[in-house]
Amino acid sequence: MKFFKIPSILLMAVLLFASCSNKEKDAPSDKNEFIRYTQALVESYGSSPEDIDKEIIEYVYEEPNDFFWKTALHKSEDGQILKTIKREFDENRFPIKEFTEEGEIISEIVVLKYDPKFYEITEKVFYNEQIAPENKVREERYYYDNEGYIESQDVSIFENNGDFKNIEGNNIKIAYTLRPFPLKHSRPKGNIMPAFFVEKYQSYFTEDDKSYDKEAAKKLKVGDIYVVEETKFNEEGMPIYFRSTKPECEDHPGEEWFSCELDGIGNVAIITSFANEKLDLLDKGCTRKIYEYNDQGIVVKMEEKKYNIETKEFDIPHDLTILNRMDPQVESFANFLDVSKRIEHSCSHSNLFNVIEKKIEKFADGEKIVLESRVNYPNDSIPDKIELRLRKKTTNKYKKINK
Repeated sequence: MKFFKIPSILLMAVLLFASCSNKEKDAPSDKNEFIRYTQALVESYGSSPEDIDKEIIEYVYEEPNDFFWKTALHKSEDGQILKTIKREFDENRFPIKEFTEEGEIISEIVVLKYDPKFYEITEKVFYNEQIAPENKVREERYYYDNEGYIESQDVSIFENNGDFKNIEGNNIKIAYTLRPFPLKHSRPKGNIMPAFFVEKYQSYFTEDDKSYDKEAAKKLKVGDIYVVEETKFNEEGMPIYFRSTKPECEDHPGEEWFSCELDGIGNVAIITSFANEKLDLLDKGCTRKIYEYNDQGIVVKMEEKKYNIETKEFDIPHDLTILNRMDPQVESFANFLDVSKRIEHSCSHSNLFNVIEKKIEKFADGEKIVLESRVNYPNDSIPDKIELRLRKKTTNKYKKINK
């Protein structure tokens, strides 16, 4: 259902660095703590045990009550500065711009906006080198309900080839909207998305698309609409219909209709896709998603299997996601929850079984340790014991601040 191939790493690495205002009157008196990150050690691992690259990040704060760091110094193991990220603040001490400097050159500028009530990021706009329409790379916008749960995320990706124009007259090559799932009280507050549905997706044909989609190149000109996807929802927020103009990427029918079954307390338990509106026709590519929850009603496991036209059962593994939320126990006006996530994905096109894991090994006593691992095997050679390969270890140092 995700032709545009948002990498699984995007789902598993949803790190929630919550934010807050420095105005005392905005912080409830009984929740006046926050976490201030001071340093990070990032260890990246190659193919051999001795192949380790280490980077140290030092966070510098400008004022005693600042939640947000002012400068991030990225250094090599021997102390050489690799890059510097500097922020501009508004009058309430929220970041409004980030400048990435590599040597004497500004390589990237990010324009930022935050929600003053929930202290969550609401807008990120990325530019190469300087702020100008032709240098815009990506836009992200986040929308929240009145309780602070994310409702949707809009993303636009721009083509920096100066000659590219889509049929709308701009240089957007991909635009999509994600709707988080399951429903809000089954997931952590803030901008954490355990999973999502593609509410809207539209891409435009580019020069790069010509090289790998020869059939489309016979029909489309550069800038024409290439792929369209959408999911429709009922009033309760449950998916009821999905369509794609290029469903073969995920072996889905071009159109799908969904039935949703709830558990005894109203959480979604099973979503089954059908190949017709009557919900009585199953075909190749139809799926069944099963959701499991902890005692607090928060989703901890999501499993998707495809329909097997030979056995007439949903017995072809496709996706498995296991989640474990970590709470550093801070009485705060900002949200510091984070989520460990393991994703197992079987791809029939590449014939690969991929496992990606982000594990929060520790989040207490002034230290947060995050391990990122992955491995893949041919679909027909999956071992009984899966051994992940550690790719990155990030050790964050932090202090609890009481205002």
